[in-house]
Amino acid sequence: NKLYADFWDGGWKYTTGATLTTGTWYHAVMTYDGSYIKLYINNSLISSYNTVSPSTALVSNLGYRVGRRWDAYDSVDAYIPVAMVYNRALTADEVSQNFNAHRRRFNI
Repeated sequence: NKLYADFWDGGWKYTTGATLTTGTWYHAVMTYDGSYIKLYINNSLISSYNTVSPSTALVSNLGYRVGRRWDAYDSVDAYIPVAMVYNRALTADEVSQNFNAHRRRFNI
């Protein structure tokens, strides 16, 4: 019941996980600015991880996975009604703006 923000660039880079409760809606956001991975849950920064050096993880033909590892069938049993991908890391203000735009739809 944990959610992580992570990626693979020859080695796993990931934040500490957030413990989630079954049957509860969450607004989860991962950002990566070339140095830091950040995990936001319901508009709160839960954890961040400094990857130490910039990564080329976003240059790949493997695609993206939401709620599933790329190399195994570890996945979440969840309904993901909205998924957005940006070509840059969102700021904390932008994360907040998106949270406020969607929160009433899911009673968060």
